[in-house]
Amino acid sequence: MRGQLYLCRHKYMQAKEDFSAAIALKNNWIPLIGRAKANYYMDDLPATISDCEAVIKEKADCAEAYFIRAMAKEKMAMFIEAGKDYNKAVALGLKTPEVIQARANMYYSTMQYKLAWNDYNDLLMNYKIKTAENYCRRGVCYTALNDSLKAKRDFSQALLIDKNNYLIFLYKAENSTKLKHYHVALDDYRRALELNSKGWDVYYSRAKLYMEMERYQEAIADFDIVLKRNEKNAEAYYLRGSCKDFIRDYEGACADLQAAASLYHQT
Repeated sequence: MRGQLYLCRHKYMQAKEDFSAAIALKNNWIPLIGRAKANYYMDDLPATISDCEAVIKEKADCAEAYFIRAMAKEKMAMFIEAGKDYNKAVALGLKTPEVIQARANMYYSTMQYKLAWNDYNDLLMNYKIKTAENYCRRGVCYTALNDSLKAKRDFSQALLIDKNNYLIFLYKAENSTKLKHYHVALDDYRRALELNSKGWDVYYSRAKLYMEMERYQEAIADFDIVLKRNEKNAEAYYLRGSCKDFIRDYEGACADLQAAASLYHQT
């Protein structure tokens, strides 16, 4: 079908037109799947979902329709429904690396770390998709699930594959903080900043470590940088205010806490 060729060449509008013509000529679900893909790649998510539902109505065991609908629902932040569709696609036999990777990434982005861990572990151990990102994200899951030693191994493995990704050093530092390995964490923050000196997320995370170490002046300096780059960060104001309170800068603490309250109220 010519529509498939257009899809492969990323000519999505032409693909959609061809699939629509095929749908008009043939009353079956196969070109509907193609059009659903074209709609998805053009970010017409309601049309994607509509086409997938038309397929499912005609062929309830079409795993691909559930998968495409899952991706569309995820993009629309319908995460619970998307998860159900990913699971249905897998249950119908579409347990491919593409589906497992997509589901893992959704679970990770929504902080469902146990479910994300299951999928990243599957990708690494069974599908042998040993990317730095998969090791790093499984490491973050281990950290969240309070298995910091296994997290440490995953971050080290990720760095063997990609030593230029500042986020790996950032997450490794946060894991080292959990282990109370503060000097290791500080070295990892330093290396993260060498790779991305504009990363306010690194300064924010390091500031919280400085707070834990009771190094309040250094924490305030890092929060200053965070707020220069992300002035709407209510928690940074709140935490900086707490640091100022510890060093008896009560006026500064009060101003920061008021700013935090105002921003929280806006959200």
